Amino acid sequence: MLLVIAACLLGFGCPEGRTTYSMEARSPDGLWLATAPQSAVGGPGTAYDGTTVYLKRKGPQPPWLVLAFSHQYATMISR
Repeated sequence: MLLVIAACLLGFGCPEGRTTYSMEARSPDGLWLATAPQSAVGGPGTAYDGTTVYLKRKGPQPPWLVLAFSHQYATMISR
């Protein structure tokens, strides 16, 4: 019985991450777009809350991750 309960908690306790807030800023010349979505993931022992910042140049290129930081820990990653 305990094994079934543990499997259910592990399988269903960590829902997919969701964007809780997002900001956008366009450069004055309109060629660049910065986006900063705040994401939250919940679950027992696996909760995460953080923000990532992406830059995208106008055109077909994918966005480029330039900054990521946690709201829970004193960590920041810049590229």
